[in-house]
Amino acid sequence: MTLPLNVTALDVRSQSGRRLLRVPDLSVAAGTAVVVRGPSGAGKSTFLFALAGLLRFSGEVCWGETDLSRLTDAERTAFRGANIGFVFQDHLLFEELTAAENAAVQAAYAPREDRADIGQRGRATLDHLGLGEAATRRADSFSGGERQRIAVARALSNDPPVVLADEPTASLDRAA
Repeated sequence: MTLPLNVTALDVRSQSGRRLLRVPDLSVAAGTAVVVRGPSGAGKSTFLFALAGLLRFSGEVCWGETDLSRLTDAERTAFRGANIGFVFQDHLLFEELTAAENAAVQAAYAPREDRADIGQRGRATLDHLGLGEAATRRADSFSGGERQRIAVARALSNDPPVVLADEPTASLDRAA
């Protein structure tokens, strides 16, 4: 299952009130892949963070019937956990955890009956991305490209309806 996206009057401002991003209207059908391009500092990461409900904004960001602007912080967190996989530009891995543990970190927040499946999907994705043999190594021992692949595995392990990826191939070589 995927979710449609409808954005209306999205406005993100800094703490000082400077406008960081403005999106008047955007509709994306469920199952559609969208690429956002622009120069450094244009607001691409800010846009993805707003779509995930990771920062304050005004306007509406609706995933299906859920308007993130109307949810409490806890409700947004729960929505993200159930519906959004995020590949962060800076990977944001837990250095002390192994690749497999990082790939399955979502399991810690999932219902007990889903935890084993999340762990298995995380490991399977690591295998698919060429890191299966290294799944028991700590994250701090990996190169940038390997860390990027672990972050991708983490984003996909919960089989989310939506995947938001901030420069997901920046640290990868062409073959990867």
